Amino acid sequence: MATTRTSQIFYSDLRSDLAVNPANDDVLTITNEAAIEQSIKNLLQTNFYERVMKPNIGSNIKSLLFELASPHTSYNIKEAVKETIENFEPRADIIDVLVETMKIDIR
Repeated sequence: MATTRTSQIFYSDLRSDLAVNPANDDVLTITNEAAIEQSIKNLLQTNFYERVMKPNIGSNIKSLLFELASPHTSYNIKEAVKETIENFEPRADIIDVLVETMKIDIR
């Protein structure tokens, strides 16, 4: 079954770089999927206690980035991503979270 994409705006937000429209000096916005994607990125890049008066918003993923690559660390990152999106971004439905490790050959 084919679906058609409409140009309706359901969600909108300011761009994170606060770019300005040169024609009217308004701050540019992003809409729909891009707004949700930006929101998720902001949540995942925010540590706990970083937001004033809202210490529980965000994730602690930055603390896991330089841990030894192990199944346990991958599981903790995956769970942190899922928990953050489930708790703070109701517009998103989680299908799957994939955590990959990179092997670096140091000789």
